[in-house]
Amino acid sequence: MSSFRTNISFLPAFLSTSLVIFVLGFLSIFLIEANRLKKAIKEDVPMSIYFRDEANDSLIQGLQNEFKHRSFILSSKYISKEDGLKLISNNVGEKPDSLLGFNPIPKTLEIHFKDFYVSEDSLSLIKKEFENLKNVREVSYDAQMVKNIDRNIARLGWVLLALAILMSLISIALINNTVRLMMYSKRFIIKSMQFVGATRGFIMKPFLKSGFMIGLGGGIFACVLLWISLKVMGMYFPVNHVIENYVTLSLVMLGIIILSLGICLMSSYFAINRYLRLKLDDLF
Repeated sequence: MSSFRTNISFLPAFLSTSLVIFVLGFLSIFLIEANRLKKAIKEDVPMSIYFRDEANDSLIQGLQNEFKHRSFILSSKYISKEDGLKLISNNVGEKPDSLLGFNPIPKTLEIHFKDFYVSEDSLSLIKKEFENLKNVREVSYDAQMVKNIDRNIARLGWVLLALAILMSLISIALINNTVRLMMYSKRFIIKSMQFVGATRGFIMKPFLKSGFMIGLGGGIFACVLLWISLKVMGMYFPVNHVIENYVTLSLVMLGIIILSLGICLMSSYFAINRYLRLKLDDLF
């Protein structure tokens, strides 16, 4: 009967810890995905280098080979006059050379940069450098889009940071209150053990063990819920890459288990200490 009552008091703490840690783990995945999306958006911003007609293919290919060794360049793509004409014709629906009598599309190098360098200041300096290259007619990129990306990502970053801090504080408060309530139901047991001469360490040991088990079990169960949720979401949304990224997912799961353990152990420790310091009359 005593074991049954213990399990009953253990269950609410276990479930509430699991659910709170699960939400925190889901938020962690969301933050990682937001960072991946930010990286993908920035790396998709192109800068186009348009060459004069006298620029030969070997010159442009030489530049392209040189760009492979530049630390800030992710990739480069050469678009010949003929390929450029096909792209424009497909997009517009008409052939410019038929109207003008010649091919007006210049030879082009389309450059993509690593996300760290996709900012107003960095791209402005890079553009100036490229404009000084031999036989370059013009260098262009969508400066307004880069400005909007910087501004919106900065705003999103602050919102996500505030949300992460808020959720962390809520998680700590909820788990702490749940553990304190569980300890409250055992306050007379704690005080009785103290009265019969049990040492502080002896009294704390079983309760810290309970806190450890709640933290560990709640963290593991939260990981299981997180895994199942991602698998179900994978049936309807393109999130399978999250599940397949075993390193990141493992680190997130390890992190939420450690967090769950830490919160439960600390809450148990401070709750027990509180009741050990109280006088008998204050327990009622």
